[in-house]
Amino acid sequence: MREEKLSELKQEDRQRQERVNFADAFNRRVWQPDERPRAASRIVGVSVAVTLVAVGALGIGVMRSYNDKSAAEEKAKAAALRRREAPSSTSTPPGHAPLPYTPLSPGGGGRGGAGPALLTDPRPQDGKGAPAPAPASGGQAGRTSGPGTAPRSEPRIRAAQGSGGRNAYTPIQAESYGQQSGLVREATSDSGGGQNIGAAANGDWALYRGVDFGSTATTQFYARAASGAADGVSGLVEVRLGSRSNSPIGSFAIAGTGGWQSWRTIPANISGVTGVHDVYLTFTSDQSASFVNVNWFDFGH
Repeated sequence: MREEKLSELKQEDRQRQERVNFADAFNRRVWQPDERPRAASRIVGVSVAVTLVAVGALGIGVMRSYNDKSAAEEKAKAAALRRREAPSSTSTPPGHAPLPYTPLSPGGGGRGGAGPALLTDPRPQDGKGAPAPAPASGGQAGRTSGPGTAPRSEPRIRAAQGSGGRNAYTPIQAESYGQQSGLVREATSDSGGGQNIGAAANGDWALYRGVDFGSTATTQFYARAASGAADGVSGLVEVRLGSRSNSPIGSFAIAGTGGWQSWRTIPANISGVTGVHDVYLTFTSDQSASFVNVNWFDFGH
């Protein structure tokens, strides 16, 4: 009997202890929730923050790269412009003889004797820098002369740009090219106004299509040119027919004339030409700097 009573007491103790343990476990779960969900949320938050930082850094890097590229392009453009306008410090390439360069007479061109000797246009001048009209020759109309005759005007080319049909003996405006490389158009202060082509440097060129020389051979080339090139910078203005790779039929050398709008009419001899041709003006120099502007050109007998 005593043993049964002890067994019942032990069983009641176990049951009471189990109830206490259950209550403790319940209380811990209610008042002290599991830390694992909180750790997971922290991990997610850290991941989002890292992602935002990485995206921001990438955006800053892209913007900085774009700004650096834009700055580099601007510097390159400025450097190219300086190279075109500044005198070259490079020496004459091997195998290239320097271009002719002789001083002007004192006071010539306003440079106090510096620069090349420029040829004088043999044609009479009209007092405004443009050649006076020459007598008709070789069946070419519109080139009359004599007392009371008005000076030859310098109109725009009547033919559409690049359409051909140009009169070789009427001033061809230099900016009316069909194609070009390396040249710019700018307003001119020369008589007649309008525009000229400028910043011509070694390797530049302009094409004038369908220039009609007629049936009488042309032997003269005249160009209205100006140069503000620095001392020691000079070049050649060349005339080629049909292709830039063909040999020049004539050329003249030019250096500083006293300014980029200080105009001279410069003549040159050319080999006899008849018929209709595409005319190229090409520019050659031993230096890389710009050396000449051209307002207009034409031909004569």
